[in-house]
Amino acid sequence: LPKQNELVVEPLKKTWVRIRRDDPNAEPIFDDVLYPKVGSLRLKGTRFFLEIREADAVSLRKNGQPLAYQPPGITVQ
Repeated sequence: LPKQNELVVEPLKKTWVRIRRDDPNAEPIFDDVLYPKVGSLRLKGTRFFLEIREADAVSLRKNGQPLAYQPPGITVQ
């Protein structure tokens, strides 16, 4: 069984985020604007594909460890 990861996306400022799970061509599980103060997005899965409009607008953590975002998009696995 592939290991389950917990991805936490914490908005630092308003920005658009698109997240797909398991397959880079899958329908997004999140495709919207994130706002600070609304709280973090917590997702569980094996792999995530992230696109974020502004790289410095979010703080990412995988299983509690900080994760750097590299435009134009990153894969978390």
